[in-house]
Amino acid sequence: LIVPVYLAFSIAYVAGYFLSYYLNLKWTFGVKPDTRTFLLVPVAYIAQYVLGIALMFLLVDILMIPAEIGPLIVMFITVPVTFIVLRLVIRSRLE
Repeated sequence: LIVPVYLAFSIAYVAGYFLSYYLNLKWTFGVKPDTRTFLLVPVAYIAQYVLGIALMFLLVDILMIPAEIGPLIVMFITVPVTFIVLRLVIRSRLE
């Protein structure tokens, strides 16, 4: 079965979201999934994506950091930011 690359990417992204949502709630934060967090958690991932693109543009296009290094720097910045946003979303549910 041959699947177009964009369709395969989209399927993998959505599957990754569901897996990440479940694993983060269960093992990282120790809470049960609910509708509210299911609807709010994508906001954290959208923010991560937008921040990542903006940082990549700044690092690679403006500061001329090599494209092979830029994504690593972006990852080291966006992953902790995403964790903090997820924690805020999930903790607000518990209060």
